[in-house]
Amino acid sequence: MEHSDVKVEVDATLSSTQVSPQEISITLRPGSEVSFIVAVKQLERYPVDLYYLVDVSASMQENLDHLKTVGIALSRRMAQHTSDLWLGFGSFVDKPVSPYISVHPSKIDNPC
Repeated sequence: MEHSDVKVEVDATLSSTQVSPQEISITLRPGSEVSFIVAVKQLERYPVDLYYLVDVSASMQENLDHLKTVGIALSRRMAQHTSDLWLGFGSFVDKPVSPYISVHPSKIDNPC
């Protein structure tokens, strides 16, 4: 029988990933079995990017008020799970005309 050996090659390079080993190469002949261990761990500095895209039109005012408190609470809670947290904020207005938005010049220039 050609290639009758069973071969398992594990790349045991240390890395800062959640799953190790990263590479396993297995050569088996028909009917053969092999076992290997895969370790899974949570990274301490698991990166999290959180981006809020918010409709700032007048019809969303109640939701905007709620988001102010939820956003702070969420960032504090996420800080318990990672020290690599990035928050971003963006805004848009679906219909940028009165009565959906405030037409005051300061609100037109900066709706947030």
